Amino acid sequence: MYVQADCGGSAGVSPWSGPITVTTQCLAITAPTNETFDAGFSNCWTQETNDDFDWTLDAGGTPSSGTGPSDDFTGGGNYMFIEASSPRVAGDFATMYSEKIDISGLSTPQLRFLNHMYGAATGTLSVDLWDATTGTNLGTVFTHTGDRGNQWNEELITLSTTATTIQFSITAIRGSSWSSDIAIDEFGVSEAPACPDPTALAVSNITTSSADLSWTAGGTETAWNVEYGTTGFTLGTGTLTPTTTTTISMTSLTDLTSYDVYVQSDCGSGQTSSWVGPLTFTTPIANGCNHTLNMFDSYGDGWNGSAVDVTVNGVTVVSGATIPNGSTAIASFSASTGSTVALANWVTGSWTTEVSWNITDVNGNVIANGVFSDTPSVSGNCQPPSFNDPLIGTWKLAQIPGAMG
Repeated sequence: MYVQADCGGSAGVSPWSGPITVTTQCLAITAPTNETFDAGFSNCWTQETNDDFDWTLDAGGTPSSGTGPSDDFTGGGNYMFIEASSPRVAGDFATMYSEKIDISGLSTPQLRFLNHMYGAATGTLSVDLWDATTGTNLGTVFTHTGDRGNQWNEELITLSTTATTIQFSITAIRGSSWSSDIAIDEFGVSEAPACPDPTALAVSNITTSSADLSWTAGGTETAWNVEYGTTGFTLGTGTLTPTTTTTISMTSLTDLTSYDVYVQSDCGSGQTSSWVGPLTFTTPIANGCNHTLNMFDSYGDGWNGSAVDVTVNGVTVVSGATIPNGSTAIASFSASTGSTVALANWVTGSWTTEVSWNITDVNGNVIANGVFSDTPSVSGNCQPPSFNDPLIGTWKLAQIPGAMG
């Protein structure tokens, strides 16, 4: 704004004074909302001034390898993140505030957002709910500490509050080292579905012919549908199992086969949730034994974004093996005698000349070794050491109680 004095008559007017810049306050946005950051950091979002540093708008990958996302959730857009590299130190925190949101038109408001927490030293992300009318902190509605893998994670949180206008504070705390970037995307509030999606799908106790599946109820529902089949199957063509428990065992599976599994809530009266999945897992090979990919970094700062898959008979049994930080890491897998063990799909990070590896069989014998980009193809081995070797034979017999008479 500019101001000019008008002195009247022959005195005329003064020069313009200014400008004076003012910013009008943001009105509350009526739910449903979804902030994607693709248009930039909104004027109605704000950075805390009493924290250690600010959140940063970004697209594509973060500056540090081995931590942070490589793109936003949908691809090609923006997200907000914290950069954990120097001068940041452990415990530094950054807080930002969402716009104010009018939820008076919602019966059951639900917060939905995506977070990316990838890196060996990942710290803590937390979200607090505020009554925007009174300025009262109503409590923490989400918190997580530690590495969640190189993926975007969806959070669905039902909000229990009598407040009609709300706001959120989002705080990220830097972990013990630079490998601690944290990001968020697609942050919004809408009406919770009548039949909420199940969450936290997990597979355990995987054998050559079975696997156990568990999940968390999305709300108060007590029935679910589970469908599974070989990876890539079309829903409606797999094995369908209705259940009233949050765990099931999938049986009659085939060894060395990748499967997809989906779960759907059944809330009764014809109301069902969306299918959640796929969660993909691979059964081990029959008659297999433990083999190990041993990974080494000569400098001791991890593989800096480099990674590799392990396949057995052409099926991926280890995906994205890497050293997040430090000098060594291992990835164990099952292979049988005579099966084909190979490395494939190398991902190129920084300082690839520091990368080396070997593969050992069940006896600890090295069956392959190499450096970055090598793609060996070797045979697995589950046979015990040969007793034709007198030294090994004598040592082995000495370990068996009573074997010497």
